[in-house]
Amino acid sequence: DDLVLNGIKNPAVSGSSGTFAVETQDAADVTIDEGAAAAVTITAATLTSTGVTPASLAAGAAGNVTVSFTTINSLPSNGKIVVTFPAGFTLSSGGASAASSLTNLDGTLSASIVGQVITLTRSGGTNSAANAKSFILSNIKNPAATGLTGTFQIKTTNATDATIDQNLAVTGVTITS
Repeated sequence: DDLVLNGIKNPAVSGSSGTFAVETQDAADVTIDEGAAAAVTITAATLTSTGVTPASLAAGAAGNVTVSFTTINSLPSNGKIVVTFPAGFTLSSGGASAASSLTNLDGTLSASIVGQVITLTRSGGTNSAANAKSFILSNIKNPAATGLTGTFQIKTTNATDATIDQNLAVTGVTITS
């Protein structure tokens, strides 16, 4: 027979749940039957209201880029925000990229860059509730070619890089002459 339980919430991070222990008991809490149920894979929730918007859309312009999104789950105080730019963008152009003008994110965000990926690690703050968040990245250079860029990606992770929320298809922008 099936038993449906209500009010159960999935873990906030993606990955394996581990196995489940199941047992039946009599009125005196004596085990009648017991067994294990297979693990399930928890997938990341989808970020909503996502956007990556350069202050200038001119080809080759360097400056600030606003990143915005709404989380479904909370972001830990030591969590990370990972932003992947499409090919053609230059990160840390003319100086180190940094995050400023934080909305609904306390503490600081320290930036590290590998290729087209900027990873922002939180520190000095508290767990950030599920809500709309934004910040500005500095020293990002637009592609030299005009036209629609590829898609951006944004994801949040915990300190060990397990994905919490993500959007892997954030709409690109149109670079102008």
